[in-house]
Amino acid sequence: MIEGLITPKKARSAPWSVALLSFIFVSFGIGMFMLYQGIEGGVVVLAMLPAIPLIWYLVMGEEKIEADELEKYYGTYYAIFPEQRPTRKNYAFFTYHKTLLIVFSFFFLGAVIAYAIWFAYLPEDAAKNHFASQITELCSIRKSTGMPWIDCKSWMSAHKQKESAYVSFKENEFTAILKNNLGVLGAMFLFSLLYGVGAIYLLLWNASIIGVFIGSVARVQGLQGLFLGFFSLLFHGVFELGAYFIASIAGGIFSVALMRRHFLKRGFEYLLLDILILTLIAVFMLVIGALIESSY
Repeated sequence: MIEGLITPKKARSAPWSVALLSFIFVSFGIGMFMLYQGIEGGVVVLAMLPAIPLIWYLVMGEEKIEADELEKYYGTYYAIFPEQRPTRKNYAFFTYHKTLLIVFSFFFLGAVIAYAIWFAYLPEDAAKNHFASQITELCSIRKSTGMPWIDCKSWMSAHKQKESAYVSFKENEFTAILKNNLGVLGAMFLFSLLYGVGAIYLLLWNASIIGVFIGSVARVQGLQGLFLGFFSLLFHGVFELGAYFIASIAGGIFSVALMRRHFLKRGFEYLLLDILILTLIAVFMLVIGALIESSY
């Protein structure tokens, strides 16, 4: 029922509403996990399930819009009126994708806010129990700076995890960050390609990681910690998260195009070109994000 609160058309015309919906999805997932704690990764998995229909139809619509434009470009309309045919120089690349990027951004933002608030205000034992995987991940990548509210050394020892060798700005840290982020990017593209909406899990996983970090700051500094934690991640996070959104869209469009056998239609090579451009933009954004993050 809750997945039908906002239609794909409504999401495109009022993307801010998607933030509210993702907040509800995450809250629903955490609430269900409190009742059924045997589900591994439940705070992410149970939030993902109601989001699948909306994201799937958004990605399908994105691919259809572009495929229809390409068909029109090569179809009978411009055969009759060749003087009105647009040139590929005037091909508005972001016209097709900016709306979905905005929708993904609001979806992610709503999820981050929900995870941050839940982690900040749950009782201590519940917060550590429900978000144990996220805390472990954060401690493993923040050895040099640590975690607010969490004693990472004790946590990693108690959970028998090895700490990663992150240091302050050096070339090897930039390489390590970029390598890790490229791995996430590749996984998102592959998940989206194989399943269409498979990247939703990784988007929500990253949202939970960021939300737990922001929530941990809030547990120490109060309400203002929500804002301080958010802005501390803003500069490099914009590039990294933007890259993940773009990769998810590229993989999803490719998946739907293959499913609909659009590779048999005219102009399919331009759809592939779009996917390549999206992927290259995502990689470039990751490089910028890694440079910024490793300079802290």
